[in-house]
Amino acid sequence: MKKITLMKKCVLALVLGFCGVLSLNAQNLITVNSGFEDWAGGAPTGYTPTTPTGATISQESTIKAEGNSSLKINHAGSSGTGKMVYNIKVPVEAGKYTFSFKYYVDPTSGTASVLRHWGYMNDVNGAIPAATDPNIAQYNAISTMLQTNGGTTSGYLDTSVTGTWQTSETELDIPFAGTLQLEIRYYKTFVGYIDALSLVKNTSSGLVTEQLSASIYSNAGKVFVNANVGDKIVVTNSLGQVVRVIVAHSGMNELADLPQKQLLIVKAGSKIAKVIL
Repeated sequence: MKKITLMKKCVLALVLGFCGVLSLNAQNLITVNSGFEDWAGGAPTGYTPTTPTGATISQESTIKAEGNSSLKINHAGSSGTGKMVYNIKVPVEAGKYTFSFKYYVDPTSGTASVLRHWGYMNDVNGAIPAATDPNIAQYNAISTMLQTNGGTTSGYLDTSVTGTWQTSETELDIPFAGTLQLEIRYYKTFVGYIDALSLVKNTSSGLVTEQLSASIYSNAGKVFVNANVGDKIVVTNSLGQVVRVIVAHSGMNELADLPQKQLLIVKAGSKIAKVIL
């Protein structure tokens, strides 16, 4: 009986491990420069910016939510819509998704409707659906979800809280396969920072939910762990061999020089996730 029980546990572990790998592949569908780490020609790689008169964007290395840098926006002009458009139209299938990013409002920023998420649902080839498309109403409904908080209220974010990182999240219920064009828009008097863009497919699995929490993730060959001071961060490989142990400081901890191109299990306090570098 003990052997049968042990075998069942092993099978369950393999199934959970396999599911974890699948969920990791879908963890963040924004695959290029989601943390504004890479810049060229005064703009973040992978994005097309629109900077109206009086607005500037720049790479910020001090105020950041993760990694080494964030996007700083300073729109001191009297009018005009600024845009940060993610260049890749992200393929999606039917299901529920969350589009999110982190934002930090500078104390000098305006506090009215100055920042929002934005986007459109296009067809599987990235083309704008024709007005005669039989599914045009559903395409438009998803675009509305991207431009508001899931289609229920205004998409403008609360910018009254300054000096701390906050999270913008909008839920999407997508009925069929297509592509998403994702944007962040800002307006006059906004001064602040943007970081950690994410689009994830939601699931009810507890294991996957933990992975989607953004507390533990990989980026540019490193592992990032948001932990409490004194937490023990333990990294093991798929064979259960410990490859790194550190004691965390409060906030985001960066782990470099880890084994590449393999599955790693990262545990920090009560949190655990699977990552692939």
